[in-house]
Amino acid sequence: MTTRSRHRVGKYRTAILWIALNDDTEWLDEPNGTFSVSLALVADIFGRSVEEATADLRRVVNRDRKAQEGLQQARETVRRSLENQS
Repeated sequence: MTTRSRHRVGKYRTAILWIALNDDTEWLDEPNGTFSVSLALVADIFGRSVEEATADLRRVVNRDRKAQEGLQQARETVRRSLENQS
């Protein structure tokens, strides 16, 4: 008789987002094909190649970086506007 695990099986996208938020992703900027152990684990668990998982992680991280840059630009604009009002 088989028993079901009470642990919830996650989704690939959720795992990629977790890595983007919680793991060191600076290796994505390296051109030498380095990858993290956690990314390799996610790729293996979800039946993806490391290259595919790396591309997916890179998309998420780049999107986050662009959002952070946009937020920083907005903060600078507000700061300059407030300075000009003084």
